[in-house]
Amino acid sequence: MKAEWKNSSIVKALLNGGFDEEYIEKAIENGDIILEKSKTEEEMEHSKEDGEKNVVDDEKHIEDLEEDEDEDDDDIEDLDEDIEEKSKKKKSKEKVEKSFDRDLMKSFGFEMKEAFREAIKEEIEPLRKSIEAIGAQPTPFRSEGLDNATFLQKSISTMKDDNGKITVNIVKQRPLARTLIEKAIDSVQEDEFLMKSIGDDAFAYLTNPEAETIGEGLARYMYDSKNVKFVR
Repeated sequence: MKAEWKNSSIVKALLNGGFDEEYIEKAIENGDIILEKSKTEEEMEHSKEDGEKNVVDDEKHIEDLEEDEDEDDDDIEDLDEDIEEKSKKKKSKEKVEKSFDRDLMKSFGFEMKEAFREAIKEEIEPLRKSIEAIGAQPTPFRSEGLDNATFLQKSISTMKDDNGKITVNIVKQRPLARTLIEKAIDSVQEDEFLMKSIGDDAFAYLTNPEAETIGEGLARYMYDSKNVKFVR
């Protein structure tokens, strides 16, 4: 048997398995057994070098992977830092915005309050002047030797009902009703909100000599605060 065949791992396995050399040779020659081509020393050397090169390449690849992993870790840390920084900036921005909103609302609320006050003053001032002008006129029910106070006191004493309310007919007792309303207006002129509530009703009645109704706001105020019950 050829020496190169004997070095084959397949032939060695067959010999160890009890097959004789003649049978193996015929099988090889007939093509029943195919042996791997034996490598020359040069080819074996090249294979060895290629193997070593592959090992080196594998080691370098492993190093590259480890470096990539380290870079990925660094990137993750940077990302975490960026997220934390953005979160801090967002919270700081929200805090500033809330503070700004509070200041804006305070300023807006103050401006609205001042504007409201000015609007009330502008509406009330003409009414106040009109009422003062009406009050300065002589009352139509003044008679000789009898001033308003005396007339008012005597009239009131005879018109109180069982509940202590003064009943005044706004048509038949118009002079008395006018005097009571004028005195009530004089007592609340400094109260802008109350003047706003009853001023229009008072002005409407006092400036209309034929008025047969009194506004609900004025009537309720006179009843609750002055014990005067207006009737018709």
